[in-house]
Amino acid sequence: MAGNRIRVAKDKADLVKDLVASDQTTGPFQTYADVMVLAAALGVKRKKRVPLATIAKKEPAPIALEVFVSRGYDLVIKLLAIAETQDTTIISPSEPNSEEKRQQIFEEYANGGL
Repeated sequence: MAGNRIRVAKDKADLVKDLVASDQTTGPFQTYADVMVLAAALGVKRKKRVPLATIAKKEPAPIALEVFVSRGYDLVIKLLAIAETQDTTIISPSEPNSEEKRQQIFEEYANGGL
């Protein structure tokens, strides 16, 4: 895992960039985190969880988990993990590897939604 970062699949990087407002685009979202949360929600709705093959290294680089926390999206990541595993211990800070598992579930649903 990238450790406290949410990764974007390389083949979806251009789509994610185009959805974020910048000097070059008029995307509907302010941050990459916003795009990823919507994508994860779509992935869950469509029951489409796709493992990431190649990871985007540049734009968008892996997104710091703090960005998700600051926007309140950490709850979405935790709820998705509980719903997927049917196990509330996945949100326990004392459970080894639980954060990596939560991130992987979120990344895969976001990849499926994209």
